[in-house]
Amino acid sequence: MKTLLLITLSILVTVSCQPEETELSSSRSQKSVSELDAYWPAGQAAFPLEVDISTSFDNNETDSIRTSADSWSDAVDNRVNFFDTTGTITEKGGSLGSYQDGRMGVYKLTSWPSALPNLALAVTQIFGLRKNIGKSNESIEISHADILVNYDYFSFSTNGGGGYDLETVLLHEFGHFLGLAHDNSSQGTTVMYPSVSRHNSNRTPLQKDKVAIASLYNIGGVVQAATAQRSIAAIGKVHEEDQGDTEWVVIQFELRADGSEWIKVNDKYVQQNKKCKH
Repeated sequence: MKTLLLITLSILVTVSCQPEETELSSSRSQKSVSELDAYWPAGQAAFPLEVDISTSFDNNETDSIRTSADSWSDAVDNRVNFFDTTGTITEKGGSLGSYQDGRMGVYKLTSWPSALPNLALAVTQIFGLRKNIGKSNESIEISHADILVNYDYFSFSTNGGGGYDLETVLLHEFGHFLGLAHDNSSQGTTVMYPSVSRHNSNRTPLQKDKVAIASLYNIGGVVQAATAQRSIAAIGKVHEEDQGDTEWVVIQFELRADGSEWIKVNDKYVQQNKKCKH
């Protein structure tokens, strides 16, 4: 039954490029979204972020997750230790909003939430505050994030066997965790490409990714981001209504296997890149 449902959903995405796209805007913002940054407040002093790993992962999976997190520190020559993944956490149920519980984690979901599409291999959910709307220093401050891995509809591998490469998937998701958005250039130039195939294995940040993360947190004096990824806020302006200087945002980045890019902001889809197969 689950296989039939997945096939049906695949046909729907292939034919119609749905769900429906919604443009989000802020009446007070005069700034191009490409100029916005998203980051953990306090810059380098915010790290390491304590990200617990679900006890549902086996030892090999846990090792792969920790290696993918450490790879982002390796990308900046270990000048910043971005993540502390020594802790563990138990799986949790409930709504997606319930994950904002003061503990950040990587979760192994064998029952995928109905609020998320079955075609997503993994989702990084970001909670943050859009600040100084309409001013020169407009940005998004990240306050909480979690990574959800879809073991309900997909299988993952740690040794090159059957399934999607877990380390490749988690490297991408930890990039979102730090504030990087999707980059549509190519899989060969960035690990933040919005889609991976079953045979894709890219376990270390590439040069473009290194420039992006060093620029975002001003590591090693790197301040130019001409070749870097868009920041996480460069996906469309949020909220039509004026809420003063700040707006609360919840962003869900979906890593897919079908070549398309889907992003949800405050329960509204914003599709950056349509790659429909006809």
